[in-house]
Amino acid sequence: MDREESQVPHVDASDEEGRKERSYLASAHNPANTDAGRLHAAFKLAEIHEKRTGEKIDPYKEAEIGKHRQEERMKHSGEEAGGTHHAAQSHSRGEAEDEPSRRYKSL
Repeated sequence: MDREESQVPHVDASDEEGRKERSYLASAHNPANTDAGRLHAAFKLAEIHEKRTGEKIDPYKEAEIGKHRQEERMKHSGEEAGGTHHAAQSHSRGEAEDEPSRRYKSL
């Protein structure tokens, strides 16, 4: 199996469980998520997938797809391992990218 090939090639998202499964699949493969976050999502994906289809999948393989994508992204962007990724922030409320949200200043 190719390291980028998921064990869950297609998810029918016509019901709530299907939408959850697709969401966990995307999260498990998302290179912006932490290793722990991808692994958690992969375990939830495996649980839901088995309940829906009766097929078992290896959550570690699903989480590895995101790890490989993260390594590829870092290689292409020139980041070093352990570098940080800044998620896109909404500017619709007029917040500057480096300015913390006002609602967190009271914490």
